[in-house]
Amino acid sequence: MKPETIAPASIQYFSLAQLYVSDLNPRQDADPEGIDLLADSLAMIGLIQNLSGTVDADGRVGIVAGGRRLRAIARAARHRDESPRVQR
Repeated sequence: MKPETIAPASIQYFSLAQLYVSDLNPRQDADPEGIDLLADSLAMIGLIQNLSGTVDADGRVGIVAGGRRLRAIARAARHRDESPRVQR
């Protein structure tokens, strides 16, 4: 049997507005409290594991692995945008 080589997936960057939870994502429902905790963790530590998705016909990316992380990223971004800013 001839060994086959699998090429590593490339990392691509997309804006948050282009991402959505795909119907293929196994976690369609997420506990809001758990998402809040994950959002706090992401804000303090950052993203440790990448999201995985597929690009659809409209050029948007359906996230198939990382639906909870996507929800938490969106929540952390909203919280950051709503937080009062101090200007000096």
